[in-house]
Amino acid sequence: MKTTVKILALILSIFLIEACSLPEKNVVSQPTTNAYYYYIRAVEAEKRNDLKGAVEYLKNALKEDPGSIYLRTEIGYLFLKTDKIENAAKMAQEAINKNPEYVPALSLLGQIYNSQSKFRKAADIYEKIIKLDHKKINTYVQLAHIYAKDKRYNKAVKVLKDALKIEPGNAVVKFYLGGIYVQMNKYEEAVRKFESAIESGLPYESLYLSLGIVYEKVGNIEKAIKNYKKAILLNPHNPSSRKRLAMLYINQDSLEKAAEQFREMGKIEPDNVGIIYSLGKTLTEMGKYGEAIEQFRLLIKLSPQNPDIYLHTAFLYSQNSDYVNAETMFKKGLSIVPEHIELNFRLAGVYEKTERYDEMYAQLKKTIKLDPNHIDALNYLGYTYADKGINLDEALKLIERAIELDPDRGYVRHSLGWVYFKQSRYNNALREIKKAIETISDDPIIFEHLGDIYLKLGDKANARRAWEDALGFHKKENGLKERIEKKIQNLK
Repeated sequence: MKTTVKILALILSIFLIEACSLPEKNVVSQPTTNAYYYYIRAVEAEKRNDLKGAVEYLKNALKEDPGSIYLRTEIGYLFLKTDKIENAAKMAQEAINKNPEYVPALSLLGQIYNSQSKFRKAADIYEKIIKLDHKKINTYVQLAHIYAKDKRYNKAVKVLKDALKIEPGNAVVKFYLGGIYVQMNKYEEAVRKFESAIESGLPYESLYLSLGIVYEKVGNIEKAIKNYKKAILLNPHNPSSRKRLAMLYINQDSLEKAAEQFREMGKIEPDNVGIIYSLGKTLTEMGKYGEAIEQFRLLIKLSPQNPDIYLHTAFLYSQNSDYVNAETMFKKGLSIVPEHIELNFRLAGVYEKTERYDEMYAQLKKTIKLDPNHIDALNYLGYTYADKGINLDEALKLIERAIELDPDRGYVRHSLGWVYFKQSRYNNALREIKKAIETISDDPIIFEHLGDIYLKLGDKANARRAWEDALGFHKKENGLKERIEKKIQNLK
């Protein structure tokens, strides 16, 4: 549901940017000669983005020409630009009081109501403007926008269809109508309108982006990719299409193609943390740990106080068997947030890899103190104790606590079985190992242990079968193949 809302919001934002420019201010009267000097100065000030100065010049112009509805409206627009909504409304209303059919002032008041989320009042204003000038297409688009924000989608559709009766080939109206259909979950109609807008000669990059989003929504990934690529051709420097294309490639396991899109996005926004992170994560999934580390080190420079970046970087060093740098990264992260649970937990893994077991035990105990319900830490410490044949009573308590928290987790059941094995409680061990295999059916260590249990129970045939299964699931763990083959050989 959240994904759907995000997609619809993105499409709507595209429509607003492309279709909803401010209405033209139809000037019915220019300032009088005496006021014209101040008016020109106001225009110059606005060009310099000196909106406060522009307002003051226009106020002086209004003093010279106090009956001017044009100047009042211009001042109102400047107030709206500077978020002085009440002042803008006052100017608009004064102009309307002098001439109830003055379209620029009505349009200003409609925009004010819209900014205040007073959608019914805004719609009334735009409906009045259409009655005054029924051929101005942009007013129809703005009214439809108001109806859509007020979730009156059927009215929005009707207004846009009325606009198409006036200008049947208006691509912008078709574009916006497609967006309304998306809001209504009428995706086929949306596609037809978007494609019709393209046929009408609308060369918007965002139109292809919107069409791609709809195709993605209905599951037509091939056409979604095609349209994202067209959007990129029209505007290679907008990262939105590239990001969506990259995510589709990731879903298709085309990681190299996804990485290429992230690299191109990085050329456009070299300091964008999200892009760098996405590239680093994609490279990690590709197993290119060295290149991924380069990306995460860039992230550290950009966000040196973010402990999660150190966590990811340390993980990559660990995957690359560089435990010195992994430890350094973990500890840098912990210097920022000493009680960061995952940094504490993962650091224990480095201590195990470097055979510093006392430090490993202490780190796991610290993690459990920080989070008594950390199942992985409870399981890790309990299993390690069992594997080394030490502290078996404590190991049992740790694993039993993990079982209470998640009785269906296979690896925890395996650990409990291994504790029982080390306590010579072989029937209990067999029961738990079998429960583990119900959820994890391809782990060579679990099948090796199953064989060990059968051997202790005097069942050599099942022991051999379990060890042979373990060899079938072998995943290049150091020494595993040789160890199991030796056990099989010793049965003869």
